[in-house]
Amino acid sequence: MKKKEDIEFCMTGKLTPQNVDAEEMVLGAILINQNAFYEVSNIIRPEYFYKEKHQIIFESFCNIVEEGNPIDLLS
Repeated sequence: MKKKEDIEFCMTGKLTPQNVDAEEMVLGAILINQNAFYEVSNIIRPEYFYKEKHQIIFESFCNIVEEGNPIDLLS
Protein backbone atom coordinates (compact mmCIF):
# COMPACT_ATOMS: atom_id res chain seq x y z
CA MET A 1 0.00 0.00 0.00
CA LYS A 2 1.36 3.39 -0.95
CA LYS A 3 1.86 6.04 1.68
CA LYS A 4 -0.24 9.20 1.57
CA GLU A 5 2.73 11.38 0.59
CA ASP A 6 3.67 9.01 -2.27
CA ILE A 7 0.16 9.18 -3.72
CA GLU A 8 0.03 12.95 -3.37
CA PHE A 9 3.42 13.35 -5.04
CA CYS A 10 2.32 11.18 -7.95
CA MET A 11 -0.87 13.19 -8.41
CA THR A 12 0.55 16.71 -8.03
CA GLY A 13 4.29 16.36 -8.57
CA LYS A 14 4.98 17.94 -5.18
CA LEU A 15 4.60 17.21 -1.49
CA THR A 16 2.25 19.04 0.82
CA PRO A 17 4.05 21.46 3.17
CA GLN A 18 4.78 19.67 6.40
CA ASN A 19 6.56 20.10 9.69
CA VAL A 20 6.41 16.82 11.55
CA ASP A 21 8.55 18.21 14.38
CA ALA A 22 6.01 20.97 14.98
CA GLU A 23 3.18 18.43 15.00
CA GLU A 24 5.01 16.39 17.63
CA MET A 25 5.65 19.51 19.72
CA VAL A 26 1.96 20.44 19.70
CA LEU A 27 0.91 16.94 20.76
CA GLY A 28 3.63 16.83 23.43
CA ALA A 29 2.61 20.22 24.80
CA ILE A 30 -0.96 18.98 25.14
CA LEU A 31 0.22 15.92 27.08
CA ILE A 32 2.30 18.09 29.41
CA ASN A 33 -0.31 20.82 29.89
CA GLN A 34 -3.97 20.13 29.17
CA ASN A 35 -4.61 23.88 28.88
CA ALA A 36 -2.56 23.78 25.67
CA PHE A 37 -5.37 21.74 24.10
CA TYR A 38 -7.90 24.47 24.85
CA GLU A 39 -5.57 27.08 23.40
CA VAL A 40 -5.15 25.29 20.07
CA SER A 41 -8.35 23.28 19.67
CA ASN A 42 -10.25 26.21 18.20
CA ILE A 43 -7.68 26.67 15.41
CA ILE A 44 -6.31 23.15 14.83
CA ARG A 45 -8.32 20.23 13.48
CA PRO A 46 -7.16 16.60 13.18
CA GLU A 47 -7.00 16.86 9.37
CA TYR A 48 -4.46 19.71 9.65
CA PHE A 49 -1.80 17.22 10.76
CA TYR A 50 0.27 15.77 7.93
CA LYS A 51 0.99 12.41 9.57
CA GLU A 52 -2.05 10.19 9.90
CA LYS A 53 -0.97 8.91 13.32
CA HIS A 54 -0.82 12.53 14.55
CA GLN A 55 -4.35 13.06 13.22
CA ILE A 56 -5.52 10.04 15.19
CA ILE A 57 -3.80 11.21 18.38
CA PHE A 58 -5.29 14.71 18.15
CA GLU A 59 -8.73 13.31 17.38
CA SER A 60 -8.38 11.09 20.46
CA PHE A 61 -7.59 14.19 22.54
CA CYS A 62 -10.79 15.78 21.21
CA ASN A 63 -12.82 12.70 22.14
CA ILE A 64 -11.31 12.54 25.62
CA VAL A 65 -12.19 16.17 26.30
CA GLU A 66 -15.72 15.72 24.89
CA GLU A 67 -16.23 12.86 27.36
CA GLY A 68 -15.22 15.20 30.18
CA ASN A 69 -11.97 13.41 30.98
CA PRO A 70 -8.54 14.97 31.41
CA ILE A 71 -5.78 14.54 28.84
CA ASP A 72 -2.77 12.99 30.53
CA LEU A 73 -0.18 10.30 29.97
CA LEU A 74 -2.56 7.61 31.22
CA SER A 75 -5.40 8.54 28.91
